[in-house]
Amino acid sequence: MARILKSGIWIIIAALLLAPALSCDDESPGDVVLVALQAYNDRDFNKLYDLSSASLREQLGDREQGIEIMAGTWPPGASISDIEILEENIDGDTAEVVWRGNVQMPDLPVRDTQSTIKLVREEDQWKLDSNSS
Repeated sequence: MARILKSGIWIIIAALLLAPALSCDDESPGDVVLVALQAYNDRDFNKLYDLSSASLREQLGDREQGIEIMAGTWPPGASISDIEILEENIDGDTAEVVWRGNVQMPDLPVRDTQSTIKLVREEDQWKLDSNSS
């Protein structure tokens, strides 16, 4: 009985230690924007689709259509560097993140860009929303 109790305690301790690492609940909206911008750099449109809100996914269509749309707007060789989060405003289940970075599109000069991304909280996770500029 003591052996089972010890095993149970270790399982509970492991669960408590691992839960924060496995959860995205503590990611800030700015963290999500950084992950999304890196996904663009990596051309990981599956990841971007997963980071999209339900309303954005509805606009994009199913996963295959959404990935095709996103890939069409971000050509191979495009990149964002020197990314900086300038501002993060949270209002309940919505947020706005202002970021700045150098955007390089193929065959064009590097452009210093500042943009605002809107996010919405769905199922305890921040998701990119459709009303971004």
